Amino acid sequence: MILDEAQLLALGRRLGAVLAVGDVVLLSGTLGAGKSTLARGILAGVGFAGEVASPSFPIMLTYEPPEARLPVAHCDF
Repeated sequence: MILDEAQLLALGRRLGAVLAVGDVVLLSGTLGAGKSTLARGILAGVGFAGEVASPSFPIMLTYEPPEARLPVAHCDF
């Protein structure tokens, strides 16, 4: 099953809405698989309303309260 961008964002929002401090979500896939799109949805689900970039160049981006409901580290390893 292949999800389009809107479906990935919606799935991410649902996942982000139930995450708690200490939860870890690992996204693995090839370039263009939708990992960053899903991460944007997850961040929306934890309440982050800003722009979410792919961490490919900075390696790690962090999002902290009050901009998000809980702290999030978006890493590219």
